[in-house]
Amino acid sequence: NQHAFGDPIRVISNSWGTTGDFDPTDPVNIATYEAAKRGIVSVFAAGNDGPAADTHNPYAQAPWVVSVGAANKDGTLADFSSRGQAGEGGTFTMPDGVQWTWENAPTVVATGVDIVSTRALTGVLPLLAIGQDIGLGLQAPYYTTMSGTSMATPHVAGIIALLFEANPDLTPLEVRAVLRDTA
Repeated sequence: NQHAFGDPIRVISNSWGTTGDFDPTDPVNIATYEAAKRGIVSVFAAGNDGPAADTHNPYAQAPWVVSVGAANKDGTLADFSSRGQAGEGGTFTMPDGVQWTWENAPTVVATGVDIVSTRALTGVLPLLAIGQDIGLGLQAPYYTTMSGTSMATPHVAGIIALLFEANPDLTPLEVRAVLRDTA
């Protein structure tokens, strides 16, 4: 891209994850840590394994990323949205000597239920919302309706891009704080 150095990447949207315990030395967490040190905010979907506690994507638990749960359009937490574990967290030191405190909780939630988005023309995704998609009419071959924290995450990534547009000097931790303080 001819603008890659004039307009560097500042946000990485990750609508994927895994299960298990948070490990700050996991290669994905190391990669997002290195990105954060370079001013890039990594945004992760919290997961769709709720409503039980302790279902939170471990990549989303790193204290330098933004974890996004899913809300209904009325602002209530979606039943399927993964949750953290109340009171779980602690401190750890990264290999560069910096100490961090983490907690097993999503940073923020965003609308993630019945979101209309582009359809993959490869047909890889199943017809999850065929009833809702019929309402899209002639656009149905190109758009689909889906729910999940993966649908909520890009909304937050877009908000972060707007925050950087308003103040390019924000650090990833400042962005995270602004999101939490103003949600």
